[in-house]
Amino acid sequence: MSKQPPIRIFHNMARSGGTMVSKCIGAMSGVRLFSEIHPDANHVDYMNVTSQAHRWYQLARQSDVDRRSPFVEGVKAIYDVTRGEGTVMVLRDWASIDFIGRILKDEPTYEFHLNKVLEPHFSIHRCALVRHPLDQWLSTRRLKIYAGKLTVEAFVQGYRRYAEAVCGCYVQYEQFTHAPEATMQRICELLELDYDPGFLDRWHTNTAITGDNKNSSRGTSTAEAPRIRPLPRREQDAELEEQLQDNADYQLSLKILGYQH
Repeated sequence: MSKQPPIRIFHNMARSGGTMVSKCIGAMSGVRLFSEIHPDANHVDYMNVTSQAHRWYQLARQSDVDRRSPFVEGVKAIYDVTRGEGTVMVLRDWASIDFIGRILKDEPTYEFHLNKVLEPHFSIHRCALVRHPLDQWLSTRRLKIYAGKLTVEAFVQGYRRYAEAVCGCYVQYEQFTHAPEATMQRICELLELDYDPGFLDRWHTNTAITGDNKNSSRGTSTAEAPRIRPLPRREQDAELEEQLQDNADYQLSLKILGYQH
């Protein structure tokens, strides 16, 4: 049995539904969720653990934010504060940095850097969110941060490596939209959290999150709140679908994660 204190990490890639599901996790009683946390983004104020603790939860002072602690030191300090108040820290990661690259670092490393730097200090409980690769790509390619930088082949290769890395500890975004209560219970089982069914009534008012663009995000838009519903495929692209059918990474990803064509 590990003697390290437990910490919870919720893995997700860009455009996989992670913002909505993270809002739901963070809406459960006794949970303090920190959003899009990554060692390489520690210098970005709105993605810094101490800054989020100060702005969202009043668990840190401005002087703590200004100190700009090294990543692990900052996580450990806020972890101790949450434990002291009787809440549980959950870190929502930013796995696209590691498996897609082109953000903060050029090339993907195909490993969870967040886990790597925290493993010497914590016992990690993790759960990953996945979304059908075609739907995720149709949404990802619309992001300005990837414009002209990301091909479908590179995306699918990174997606396949992510699928391999989370095999056995994931839930499907599509499952969550069809059965949020049952899927949240599975998330809580993997993260070793106490399940709180009240998240369904509170998630859409939870503002302790990053990436919640109500103008463009179909899963969290003001018009749809507080509904959790399946999303139809954004657009049909027969040429793309044919291209993916011949892509070995794509086919293997479907098999690993239990998706149909």
